[in-house]
Amino acid sequence: MIDRKNIILIIGVLGIVALIGLVIPSIQYQRTKGSPPPVDTSGTEVKVSYTMNGFEPQTITIPIGTTVAWDNQSGRPMWVGSDPHPSHDNLPGFDQKNIISEYRNGILGVVPVYAHGPAIYEYTFTRPGTWGYHNHLYPSDRGAVIVTDAQK
Repeated sequence: MIDRKNIILIIGVLGIVALIGLVIPSIQYQRTKGSPPPVDTSGTEVKVSYTMNGFEPQTITIPIGTTVAWDNQSGRPMWVGSDPHPSHDNLPGFDQKNIISEYRNGILGVVPVYAHGPAIYEYTFTRPGTWGYHNHLYPSDRGAVIVTDAQK
């Protein structure tokens, strides 16, 4: 049987866990408010963070053949798509909304796959140009990828 002292201890521990859950996301949010770090395009992959402030960095320049990984750190849904909104047809294929087959309640159907919370979308740029993009679910959050002819 749990006595009163143990109940108070359990409530205290739960309170501390809840407080940590509130403090850590705010620390991460504060960390993203400053200027984003420089983008290293020397490798084969470049990362862009999606935060409550939008895409960071907002514009990147990469050589052709580079993969860009959008990392959703915002806690809200992210659906990266090529401009213009809503058609995403400036660069066909550059659209996070993929369709997968899935069984639900014994019925096979298709469902969109886009990320709620932490998730990553990757796209490899094989054509030079300036490719604007946005979060389809928050279209005012925008960015651009400038792809140069230079090989990695």
